[in-house]
Amino acid sequence: MEINDELKAVKDVIQALLKSKKMLRMYPQNNPIYIKTLEDNYSRFRDFFMYNDKLVLKIRQNEIYYDSEQVYNNPEKEDNLALFFFKDGLREITFKKGLMQDEMEDFLGIISLDFDREGVDDDIVTLLWERDFQNIQYVVDEAFLADEDDYEEKAVAELRENAAVSDDELHKAFDDAFKDGEEEVKDVSIIPLSDKDLQMLMKELEKDSLDKTGKLANILFEMLYLSESRSDYSDVVDSIISTIEFSLRHGDIQLVTQILADVRKIISDKNIEKNLKDNVMKIILFVGSDTALTLIGEILDSGQEIEEKIIEDYTRCLEKNAIVPLMKILGELKSIHARKIVIDALTFLGPKDIRKD
Repeated sequence: MEINDELKAVKDVIQALLKSKKMLRMYPQNNPIYIKTLEDNYSRFRDFFMYNDKLVLKIRQNEIYYDSEQVYNNPEKEDNLALFFFKDGLREITFKKGLMQDEMEDFLGIISLDFDREGVDDDIVTLLWERDFQNIQYVVDEAFLADEDDYEEKAVAELRENAAVSDDELHKAFDDAFKDGEEEVKDVSIIPLSDKDLQMLMKELEKDSLDKTGKLANILFEMLYLSESRSDYSDVVDSIISTIEFSLRHGDIQLVTQILADVRKIISDKNIEKNLKDNVMKIILFVGSDTALTLIGEILDSGQEIEEKIIEDYTRCLEKNAIVPLMKILGELKSIHARKIVIDALTFLGPKDIRKD
């Protein structure tokens, strides 16, 4: 066994954690990208455990060490995995060889939370403690724990100092509180939904809607055929474009290619009036836009397994407006396979950009 191989396995685990921290926040649990991200992460841990029974990561403010070797460094505040752990007092995290996939998923679920924006009351340490992992251990800075432990004592002392509250008054306040709790509640105030509640509700609705996106697309095309005015065409086409964008954001390229197949039927049908065809062309232009192709790039880079025919069908529907966005994402893609797909698409589109005199 070479130490370089072991260090590479450690770095692969850390990169998988970073990727998962972003991806799991973006997609619902039943999404193929979400599932693929979990599988890739677990695979990285399995690769490491071929070298060692324990993966011990030592956390510093901007660095992570394995033994005495630095395996991660980020001086910036944004997307800094080391700082993310360090600021909540974590100084060491150990993953044992018996790590189960559900443990790993729960751990990733914790670290993928946006503690600043999602209004999460607990910190990372509290959430780890509540989960009580069998194969994940951690060490917290004693000074950090001490600050947490004497928080209540400090709060009471400050209350006494500011309000000159005596011990007798404190006891009376506690007694009154318990007595009030025993009385029958007559008036109940309705508490409005918090931002966190709304986000959770939206996620549940989003999961349910994923299964219905295909049906929605079929209904929209039926509406398109039944439309009678130019404004009707435009409204339905805009809805179809929104459906495509929604599908791409959730990694469902196959549904998009099915939609594009229906679009091509309309364009090639000689019996369809010109106004409808002109409106439908907006769909073709959208799938070649910067917005759509950036989402395609993210899907390709995520490692999601996609049949070549699906990508080929998508590419065949692109027009020359897709050339510039494709060139843009080509420089941003990290996967060799993803870059090859984009190069093939550009090769296909090249002749369309040649002006004929």
